[in-house]
Amino acid sequence: IAFAEDLVFLMEPADSPDAPPARPAPAATGRGRLESKLVGRDREVHQLQARLERVRTGDGGAVLLAGEAGIGKSRLLSDLARAAEAQNFRVVRGRALFGGGPAYHPWRQLLGEALDAPSLGRAEGLENFLAAHPDFAGVRAAGLRRLLQLDAGEANDLSGPDQLWEAAVAALQAISLRRRLLAILDDLHWADLSSLQLFRFAAAQARGQKWLLIGAYRPEEAEGEGPQVSVAEVTRLLGREEGVEHVQLERLDRAATAAMVDDLLAEQAAGTTIGERIFNETEGNPPFILEVAKLVAASEGR
Repeated sequence: IAFAEDLVFLMEPADSPDAPPARPAPAATGRGRLESKLVGRDREVHQLQARLERVRTGDGGAVLLAGEAGIGKSRLLSDLARAAEAQNFRVVRGRALFGGGPAYHPWRQLLGEALDAPSLGRAEGLENFLAAHPDFAGVRAAGLRRLLQLDAGEANDLSGPDQLWEAAVAALQAISLRRRLLAILDDLHWADLSSLQLFRFAAAQARGQKWLLIGAYRPEEAEGEGPQVSVAEVTRLLGREEGVEHVQLERLDRAATAAMVDDLLAEQAAGTTIGERIFNETEGNPPFILEVAKLVAASEGR
């Protein structure tokens, strides 16, 4: 708080007849929360949009998006999803649970969306898909039922992991033939081992197809103890796969930090050193920049 008050002092106009008029109030969302536009990510935005454009010509593949917590991965993916939907892509998502969760949890979410499960329910969505794709009868159908947890009470499962992975990827490819597909899996650093193995398999199979698979993770947690260490190995293995691209989000530089501060504080920082001060204190970490801006805004309103 003392740091924020010090910054506010730097922003206050001098007591003189030539002092500039008061600046507008800090920008806020409809719920009163400070929110900045996406800054300092032009290169990454261009790289992801260019990769998406290649899918339109049948050049599918996979992207691994890495960055520390709060660095902007989810924001970047949300913007990409909106751009994809504007280009008539189908966008489906899954997210790993803290601690791993049940096996294949993020894929269950993703495939559920792909089969229109949010509106129809998983069972009805799958049955409609199978009716439209009779070639999935047998092992593929059993694999999808197992993945979606719809095989309760059935006889012995016909599908092992490799058949299950093949069924999941075949389903995504079939869906993408009707409408190009963007599949996003977030928080892979928390994913269970089975989900990571399926990600590696799907990334290899997406090459040359009409869908793009993106996995986002925090590298600082990918190297930890326990199941999370698996994602580090997956990324190393995928680094040798053709068609797999890596996008690394770094902290903001001085110019981007200043742009974010100006946007958050409605240009209140113009003509001051507040952007430089905040960069020195936060080292370009977006969540820290936001928190300091909140303190400055609150001090302004005291």
